[in-house]
Amino acid sequence: MIKKRILMFDSKGPVHVRLITEKEFMKQDEYVESLIFNTEKPEISEVEFSFENIPAGVYAIIAFQDKNNNGRLDHILGLYPSEPFGFSWKAKAKMLPRFKDISFYVNKDTKDLNIDTAR
Repeated sequence: MIKKRILMFDSKGPVHVRLITEKEFMKQDEYVESLIFNTEKPEISEVEFSFENIPAGVYAIIAFQDKNNNGRLDHILGLYPSEPFGFSWKAKAKMLPRFKDISFYVNKDTKDLNIDTAR
């Protein structure tokens, strides 16, 4: 099980949390598992979630707040995310990092990781 917490900037738009492998890394519409959280209540400033029964392997988590509700992390010029986003391992980036910088190995003992949104 992977249990996580995401800190958000505001409550305008759902939060998408996607568990991915390197194969899905640059493909917005492909992922191992995806969760969506409605954050319309102003008192919500973080989202807690978990992925369960994940086979052992190398994964990363991408989270973003979908302010225009189109189901995608929008970018400026195809490079710079224009919506709040975050990655596993608290990777700080204005552009998408490399998969190896945000990936982690899952085994039966993997428990908690945190994501802070950037932007």
